[in-house]
Amino acid sequence: MFAQVETELHALLEGAVPGVDLHGTLDPLPEIGQSGAKPIFLRTEWGGAPITARTTDAAQVEHRFAVSLYVAGARAKEDDRTAALDGLTEILRRLIGWQPTGEHSQVEFDAGAPPDEFGGVWRYSINITIPSVTLRVQPQE
Repeated sequence: MFAQVETELHALLEGAVPGVDLHGTLDPLPEIGQSGAKPIFLRTEWGGAPITARTTDAAQVEHRFAVSLYVAGARAKEDDRTAALDGLTEILRRLIGWQPTGEHSQVEFDAGAPPDEFGGVWRYSINITIPSVTLRVQPQE
């Protein structure tokens, strides 16, 4: 249901933070706290698709995603921190005005969560909604 949109989102964000790996909703998360691992990664995460309208054969939904940059605070060097901050700006720049192909409207920005930290890893997120996505029921044979 969301895979095509997430694939387009990955194409849009590829290279936004140079040298940083990009992971999707169903990808295993890297252990960035471990020695030898990169101290930063980028992840898109599908947050659901609330129904905003429906008929007997279709539903109007809003795909919600978080685009999050994870930084291992203790392991990240000054260059890594600078790349993360510059990367957040670049991610936002790329998302402004982006409209996935198909029956999708332009991306809307949601109130973001403040940065949070768990086990020395900081997460910085930009939350987006892709409104007016029509899902149609397939006729049963």
